[in-house]
Order: sequence, then structure tokens, then C-alpha cells
Amino acid sequence: MVSQQKRKELSKLFKKKRKCMGYISLFLRPRNVFLTVGNILKDKKLDHYDDSRMRSIQANSLIKLAEHILNPIRVVSFVEFVELSNLSQLVNQSDSMRLGQFFLENGSDKFSLGYHEVYQVILASKLKSSSTIVEIGIGTNHLDTESNMGRTGIPGASLRAFRDYDMSANIVGLDVDSRIFIRETRIWCYFCDQNRPETISRVLLNLTDLTLLIDDGLHNLDANLNTFKEFYRFQEIGSWIVIEDIQNLPEIVASWQLLADLISRTNDSYLIQCRKSILFCSFKVRE
Repeated sequence: MVSQQKRKELSKLFKKKRKCMGYISLFLRPRNVFLTVGNILKDKKLDHYDDSRMRSIQANSLIKLAEHILNPIRVVSFVEFVELSNLSQLVNQSDSMRLGQFFLENGSDKFSLGYHEVYQVILASKLKSSSTIVEIGIGTNHLDTESNMGRTGIPGASLRAFRDYDMSANIVGLDVDSRIFIRETRIWCYFCDQNRPETISRVLLNLTDLTLLIDDGLHNLDANLNTFKEFYRFQEIGSWIVIEDIQNLPEIVASWQLLADLISRTNDSYLIQCRKSILFCSFKVRE
């Protein structure tokens, strides 16, 4: 008969083996990363580390995981983006500046950040005559709300700019602060909380002709991933998802490289270096 001590030793050995095989499986089947990357630090054994140590472990873990991608997307310039995406023929400086002017006149920072060039090409590539543009982050000027723009911020600035630029588009704004909702021609606003993904899908369920889905909300990785997963569920062939204001840090870039690899069967994705930050843009090519 096997002794109690022996059984304990065998149990520990099997647990250790299962854990090891789990990591091996993760690297052999990188699509599992999508399910695990958000929980990479939730091991109870790490609870005694301080925030700085935890962030360091997270950063190193993400970077190490990304090293197993065979052909990771890289951070590219706008010129490289339009070449890689075969959209060079759609670049129109006049239209780009017109969109930039709408951003500027309505009080959006998308022009100063250089995003107008990317959005001009994306909107020029749309396949449908009628379309719906969805943006999370209307832009609250209430200081009691996270990621507010300050008292001088103008809620709905980019919603108005997109509405004025694309006369065929319906514009939907989503935000956690219902006090700043606007009700204007071709603009509708609804509540959503990026920390509660079901509130995003609840709105998207009732929308059609989704052309462009933008995250300009909380600007942290957890919120970004929550939003992307819900956007991706409803993304239609020929439409784009754009995550704004991404920091150019190795661990953050690695996170989006991992995500791009996970969805590479259906989507072509790009990391575009703009004036101050990065855009993650993902185009759905097939189901």
C-alpha cells in the first residue's frame, strides 16, 4: 500500500507537472493567451508583493509571452500602415484636413494627436453607403468622473466631428456619465461602463451597419480589453475597431501584439504610432 506521505508527494508532483504542462500548452497554442493574459497575476502566492513589484512581474510576463509570436505586428508610422493595409490609394490630404478641421472646430484633440489621417482612410474604406460609428468616451467635464477632460472639456466633440464629416453615418456615443449625453441630429448617446462589459453589448445588440468602433474611454489595459472583446463579438466584415491613446511601453505593445495574433484568422491588425501615442486598429476580413 502507498503511504500517506507518498500520496502527498505524488499529488504535489502531479500538480507541478500539470502546471508545467499548462505553460507548455500555452506557448504551443498561443490562442489560449486570450483567456489567460487578463489573469496572469491572480496567483494568490503573489499577493504579498507591492504594486511596483506586481507591475514589474506583469510587464515581464507579457513581454515573454509575446516573444512566442511567430510574426508579431510592430509599431509603424501612418505611411507604413497604409502601405501594409493596401489603403494607400485612399489617402486624401484634402479630406484628411477637412476631418481634422471638424475635430478642431468641435473641440476634439483627435486633430492635435494626428488621428484624423487614420480616420480619413478608415472611413474612405467603408463598404456600405449607410453606416454606424460607435465611440466609447463622450468626454465628460465633470471632475468626479474617472478620465474626465477637466472643466474646459467639450462633451461630444468628436461625435459632432464624425457627424459633420460623414453625412451618411449615424453616430452613437457611449459613456458612464449620463449627465453629458447630447441629443442632436444623427447622434445618439447611451450608458455603458467599461468595467461592466455587458453594458456595452446591451447597446451593440440594437445597432446595425457597424462601420467603426472606437474606444476613447478609460485608457487602461483592463478597460481596453473589456471593450475590445465586446466590440469584436459584434464586428462585421469590412468594419474597424480602433483603440486610442495606447502608451508605447514594451509590456503594453506586447499585450496588443498578443491580441492581434489571437484574432489573426479573422482580422488584420495594426499598431500605428501617431504624434503622442499609439492607435490599435483592427479590420475584420472574414468570419
